[in-house]
Amino acid sequence: MRHRVLEIGAYGVAAAAQSGTAFVMLPLLTRMLAPGGFGQWVLLDPVLVYGAQLALVGANYGLIKLIGKDGLDLRYVCRRVIPPASAVILFAAITGGLLTGWLATDPLRGMGVALAIAAEGLFILALSALRGATATWRYALAVYAKSALLLAGTAFVFLVLHRRGTTRPLWCGCTPSHPYSEL
Repeated sequence: MRHRVLEIGAYGVAAAAQSGTAFVMLPLLTRMLAPGGFGQWVLLDPVLVYGAQLALVGANYGLIKLIGKDGLDLRYVCRRVIPPASAVILFAAITGGLLTGWLATDPLRGMGVALAIAAEGLFILALSALRGATATWRYALAVYAKSALLLAGTAFVFLVLHRRGTTRPLWCGCTPSHPYSEL
C-alpha cells in the first residue's frame, strides 16, 4: 500500500514540476519577449504537443499495451519499436515543418518547429514506455529532467542573450522590418 502511494505521489510531483516550470518561466519570458513574441511562444506549446501526437500515429499507446498489458520486456520493445517509430515521427514532423514553413514563407522557422515536434514526440514515446513498464521513478526523473532543461535554457537565454539585446530575433523572429514586430 505504501509503495502504491509513493508511486502516485511521484506522478503527482512530476505533474507539479511541469506546471511549476511554466509558472517560473512566465516572468522571464514576459520580460524577454515583446507581446508579439510572447504570443508566439504561448502558441508554440500546443502546436508542439498536438503535432507530436499526430506524428506519433498512436505508437505511444502501442508501447503502453505491449509493455503493460502483454508483459513484454521494456528493453526488447524499445529496441524493436522506437527506431521505426522515430523514423515515422521524423518524417511526419519534417513534412509538417516544410508545409508550415512553405505556408509561412519561412522555411527555417518551419524546420525549427519540425525538429521541436520530433523531439517532443520522441520524449512522449519514451515516457509512454516508462509508463507501460510502471517505471514510476524513471518516468518522474525524465519529467524532472525535461523541466530542468527548459528552466536552464530559459535562464541561459535570459542571463546571456537577453542582456546583450539579441533575444528578439533569436526567440520570435521579430525584426524591425516584420509588420508584427512590436504588437
